[in-house]
Amino acid sequence: MDNTAIATNRPDEQTAPSIEAYLLRTSFRIFLVAILMIILLIGIWSLAALISAATFSGGPLELAKGWLSAVSGI
Repeated sequence: MDNTAIATNRPDEQTAPSIEAYLLRTSFRIFLVAILMIILLIGIWSLAALISAATFSGGPLELAKGWLSAVSGI
């Protein structure tokens, strides 16, 4: 005689989710939203820095010319 355990749950039966699964799913969502908000804040900050640099350098063309001269060393 074989003492193998047989699964009694059928695929069509609904089982109640455990508290561990709920906490894991909730913490994942919280961290995902927090990371996305940090990415959004970094994007807004970089856009503001780019706009202010273009404004104070005399326009976008002057900014590009200054960047090219800084990179190339000319």
